Amino acid sequence: MTSAWLKQHGYSTQLIQKYVSTGWLETIGVGAFKRKSEHLSIFGALWALSQDTPHPVRMGGRSALEYQGFGHNVSFSKRSLLLFSMRRQTLPKWFTQTTWDYTFSSVQTDCFQAIMQPEVIQSQIINGCSVVLSAPELAIVEACYLSPLNQDLEELGHFMESLTSLRPNLLQQLLEDCSSIKTKRLFLFLARKYKHSWFAYLDEQKINLGKGKRLIMKGRLDKHYNITLPKEWFDEA
Repeated sequence: MTSAWLKQHGYSTQLIQKYVSTGWLETIGVGAFKRKSEHLSIFGALWALSQDTPHPVRMGGRSALEYQGFGHNVSFSKRSLLLFSMRRQTLPKWFTQTTWDYTFSSVQTDCFQAIMQPEVIQSQIINGCSVVLSAPELAIVEACYLSPLNQDLEELGHFMESLTSLRPNLLQQLLEDCSSIKTKRLFLFLARKYKHSWFAYLDEQKINLGKGKRLIMKGRLDKHYNITLPKEWFDEA
C-alpha cells in the first residue's frame, strides 16, 4: 500500500504513523507500507503502483506473454519481470530500492499511445495479487519494439508462432498508433511468415511504415517491408 492509497481510503497521516509505531504497518522505503503479517511481494507492489496512476505500470512484452500462457517453446523466465510505463513515469524509490523476490527491468516509452484504450491492458491474479498486464496484442508489439537488443529474435519468433487468435481490430489500432517504424515492419513480417488468419484482416495501407531500409540483424533483405533479418527466417516466409 502506498501512502496516497491509504489517505484516499480515509487514513490520515497521524493514523498511519500510529499504525507504524504499533507495528501493525511496516514501512517499505519511503511512501509505501505493508501489514506486518504480509509477505513482501513484487506482485503486491505492482498492485500498489496501479492504484496511484491512470496509466499503471504494467507487466509487458515477454513477461505478459509468458504469464498468459504463450510461447510454449520459450524458456519461462518468471523470476525476471519486464515492466512498461510512460516515458516520464519513473518508478518510485521505494520500489526500485527494495530487494524483491523477483528481478525486473523497466522500459519507459511513449511509443504505444493506444494504451489509453482499456482493452489493451488487463488484470490477472498472480500469487494472490491483481496485476496489470499488456493484452497479448500489445505484448507482442512491445516485444518487437525491444528486438533485437532486449528481446531475443528466436524467442520472439516462438511467441509470434503461438499467437493464433489475436484480435485484428485491436492490432490495427496498435499498429496505426505505434510511432516505431522498425517495430511495425518487424511485426508485420512475422505475422505474414506464420500465416496467421488474423493477418488477412489488417489494412497495411493505413499503417505508416515510413521510408528507406531498416536493419534488425545482418542477413537478408525482405523487399516487401524493406527490413533486413536473419537468413533462416526466410525458409518458410
